[in-house]
Amino acid sequence: MQTSNNGKNYHESELNKDAMDWEASREFERQRSERKAWFVAFCSCAVSILLAASIIFMMPLKTTEPYVVHVNDRTGETSIISVMDVKKVELGEMVDKSWLNKYVIAHESYDWHTLQKDYDDVMLMSSPQIGKDYDALFSGEDALDKKYGDKIRITVDVGSITIHGNGIGTVRYSKTMKRPEEKEEGTVTHWVATIAYEYLIDEKKLENERIKNPVGFTVTSLRNDPEMVGSKP
Repeated sequence: MQTSNNGKNYHESELNKDAMDWEASREFERQRSERKAWFVAFCSCAVSILLAASIIFMMPLKTTEPYVVHVNDRTGETSIISVMDVKKVELGEMVDKSWLNKYVIAHESYDWHTLQKDYDDVMLMSSPQIGKDYDALFSGEDALDKKYGDKIRITVDVGSITIHGNGIGTVRYSKTMKRPEEKEEGTVTHWVATIAYEYLIDEKKLENERIKNPVGFTVTSLRNDPEMVGSKP
């Protein structure tokens, strides 16, 4: 009987040990699952924070900003400069002379067949006030297009261009007025144009306007004075 009791006690002891091992294993698995869950939650939070930070960081990059075009006066190479506000751009003297030459020829010439192109070019390169003054030449009873029609042609020959700095230039030129069919020289007059100008980029301009005037050359003041033949520049 003693042996039977000992066997029974041993069996119960093994059962208790197995039960304890199972409980310990279960507790270990529970703790491991909790640690895994916390780790996953931590990683998710970290990823969310990183994504939020990335979005905040990228938002300024998506902002549409005005820009200016810089032209290297020696190489002719152009580059885009991003700015928060439209600003004046200093370009080379030869670039200034090129635009002043183009402006005076378009502004002072008259040819019935190219009149619309010259008009559009002048308006594109003029400030609102200068554009208004130019438009007035084609308004009312004395409008040039009504006065001259296709019977008169005025050509322009630029003699010299002087850059004074601070956006001021002087253009000396002659105007020849004649009938298209005339073979004679026509009537020649000499003039001095004093022009104030700047370079501005306006994002509201249409693409075809930007193509014609990519550097935003803008005349802000214009005065034409007759010049006596033989006077010194």
